[in-house]
Amino acid sequence: MHTRHTLAAAVIWGLCAALDGLPAGGRVALCAGGLGVLLGGLTGAAWAGTGALLARLPTRLARLAWLIAGALLTLWLVDALGVLARLDGPHRRLARLALGGAVGCGVALGGVLAAAQPTSGDPEGLLGRRRVRYVALVLLPLAAAATAWIDRTRFVGLYPEAHTALRLTGLMLLSAWAARLPRLPRPRPTPRPARIALGGLAASLTGLLVATPFALLHRDADETLQRMLDRPLPGAALEAARRLTDVDRDGASSLLGGGDRAPFSAPTRTEPSAQPAPIVAPQPSGPPPMSVVLITIDTLRPDRMSLYGHDRPTTPSLDAFAARGLRFDRAISPGGWTSLAISSLMRGVAPRRLRWTKVVETSDYALTRWRDRATLDPSLRLRMMFGLPLDDPRPTLAEQLARRGMHTLAVVDDGYGQFLSPKMGADRGFADFRAVDDLPKARRTDAGTTDLALTALDTRPAGQRFFMWVHYFGPHDPTRRRAGVPWYGRDLADGYDHEVQYADQQVGRLLDRLTRLGADEPLAVIVSSDHGEAFYTRRRMHGTTLDPAVIRIPLLVVAPGVAPGISDAPATLLDVHPTILALTDTPPATALDGLDLRKVAAERPARALTSDTWRYNRHGEAIYDHVGVTDGRHVLRLDRVRNVRAVWSLDDRDSPARDVRGTVPDAHLEAGLKRYLDATADGRVDLRD
Repeated sequence: MHTRHTLAAAVIWGLCAALDGLPAGGRVALCAGGLGVLLGGLTGAAWAGTGALLARLPTRLARLAWLIAGALLTLWLVDALGVLARLDGPHRRLARLALGGAVGCGVALGGVLAAAQPTSGDPEGLLGRRRVRYVALVLLPLAAAATAWIDRTRFVGLYPEAHTALRLTGLMLLSAWAARLPRLPRPRPTPRPARIALGGLAASLTGLLVATPFALLHRDADETLQRMLDRPLPGAALEAARRLTDVDRDGASSLLGGGDRAPFSAPTRTEPSAQPAPIVAPQPSGPPPMSVVLITIDTLRPDRMSLYGHDRPTTPSLDAFAARGLRFDRAISPGGWTSLAISSLMRGVAPRRLRWTKVVETSDYALTRWRDRATLDPSLRLRMMFGLPLDDPRPTLAEQLARRGMHTLAVVDDGYGQFLSPKMGADRGFADFRAVDDLPKARRTDAGTTDLALTALDTRPAGQRFFMWVHYFGPHDPTRRRAGVPWYGRDLADGYDHEVQYADQQVGRLLDRLTRLGADEPLAVIVSSDHGEAFYTRRRMHGTTLDPAVIRIPLLVVAPGVAPGISDAPATLLDVHPTILALTDTPPATALDGLDLRKVAAERPARALTSDTWRYNRHGEAIYDHVGVTDGRHVLRLDRVRNVRAVWSLDDRDSPARDVRGTVPDAHLEAGLKRYLDATADGRVDLRD
C-alpha cells in the first residue's frame, strides 16, 4: 500500500505538471514533468513513511493526526494571507472568501489523507472499503478539478500562498484517487531476469526524466524559465525544486536558473548606502518666475483616457486642457505602488536609491514603524510590511521650493491607507497640508478633494508664488457607482472607465479655476498619475508586477513658454521633479535621476528608464521584487525573487503581458539594467528598522 502511495504521487504530479506545461511548448512540458516526478516521488515517500508510522497507532489517533495536519494547513494559510486582519477592512468580502478557502483546503486535504490512512484494524483505510472506494473514485477527481478551477479563475496574480495550497490539495486528492484505482489483473509471471531488466529500464528512464530539467534550466534559459513560471503547475514545481536545492537558505538556488553563484555562502548584509552629496549652488536672488500646480491621479491608465485615444469620452476635461500643452505618450512610473512612485517623485531619484524604513500596516489599515509595533493595541493584527523613506536624508521637492521662498500647499486623498498621510511624512516641506481624510466620510471623494483644493487656493497668501500638489484617489479600486456619470457596464474595464470619467469631472473643476488663475499670473500645471492598473479576469490591481498596463502613465505639461504638442520621447514621473525646479529657477539640492521635460521633448535623448516594485509580508520576506528597464518601446523586467527575465512591448495592454524576448533587440536594456543594479548594491533595497 505504501509503495502505491509513492508511485501514485510521482505519476500524478509528473503527468499533471507535464500536461499543464504543454501549452507553453514541449521543452516546458518535459522539464515540468521531470520536476513533477521528483517532487511527487519525494512527497509520496514522505506520505507513505508517515502513514507507516501512524499505522502503529490506534485507528482514531492515526486519523486524528492527519486531521490536525489539515488544521495546521488552515492556520498557516490564515496567517500567511493575513485574513483575520482584513475581516474589518474595505476588502472584508475578499477576506471571508479567503477564510472559507483556507478552511476548505485544510478540511479536504486532512480529511482525505485521514480516510486513506491504513491502520492495524483497517489495513485498506476508509477509502479501501468497497462502497467508499467507488464513491471516492468519482468525488476525488471532481474535488481536484474544483481546486484547479478556483486556482486559475480566482484572484490570479494575488495571494501566492493560497494558490500553492490549492495546487497541493488538488495534487494530493488525485494521488489518493490514483492509489485507490482498481488493480489490473496480474499477467502470467515474468521471469526474474526480465523483471530486473524492465525495472532497470524504468529506473533509467525515470532518472533521465528527472535529470532533464537540471540540464536544460540554467542561468541563461530565461525564455523557458519564464514560460514555466507562467504556467501554474510547472511554475510551482520549479519554485519548490529551487527551494529544495537552496543549500545556504539565502532564497536562491545554484541550480535550475536560480542565480546563486555562491551556493554554500549566503550574501552578507549590504552596508548602508552613503548619504547623497549635496549640490552647492547659489540660490537665485529674484523671486521664482512662476507658480506650479502638480496634479496626480491615482491608478490612471492612459489607454482608458479619450485623451490618449480611448473610444469612450472618459476624459473630456483633460482633453480640452491638454490641447494647450505638451503631452507625453510614452511616460512611465518609477514604481508599481503609490508609496514607491510618489516617494521617488518627491525626492527625484529611483526607488532603489532611497533609504527605506520598515513600516507595518495593521488590521485597521493604519501604519506604524516596525520598531514601534510593540506599542500597538493588542487587539490589532499586522497585515503587511511596507517601506517608506521616513529617514531618507534627501530634501523633498516641497522643502526645496519652500527654501526658494514659495508658499507650499498640498491637498491629498490617500484613500483607505496612510501612505500619503502626515503621520508617514507626506507633509514634509508643505506649509499647508490638507488631508481629505479629515473631511466627513461622505465627502472623502474626488469631489471633496477638488472642494478642498479650491478652498486652499482661496486662502493662500496673496502676491506670493506657490507650489501646490493635489492627489486624487481617482479610479483606485474598489469601483463605486457615481451619480451623474455614464455607467458603461459590469465588467472590470467598464467600471474603471466610469471611475475615470468621474475623476475627470472633478479634476476639470480644478483645471477651470487654474485656467482663470493662469490668465492673471504665470502658472504651470502638470498632470500625471502614480501608476496604472492591470485587468485580470475578475480583479484589477497593481503593485505585484511591472506590466506595461501598470507602469505606463499619462503626463501633461501646460506652462508658459511650453509649446503645445505631442511627444513620443521616453519620459518618467521622475522628470517632474527637475522640471518643476527648472520652471521655478530652483537649483537642485542633490543629484537627480530625471531630466527637465522640456529638454526631453526637444532633444529626445536615448534613455534607459527604470521602474521598481516590491512587497514584503509582515515577517519581512519579499513576496515580489521586480525591476524593469525601458527605452520607451520595450520593457525588460527582472524578477529578482524568481531570477527570470522577460521583455514586453510597452504597447501591450494585456495582463500578463506577452513575452517577446528573443524577437527584439534587448542588449541596450540589459546594459541599462546592469548599470542600475551595479549602482544599487546589486538591486538590494536599503530597508531598515
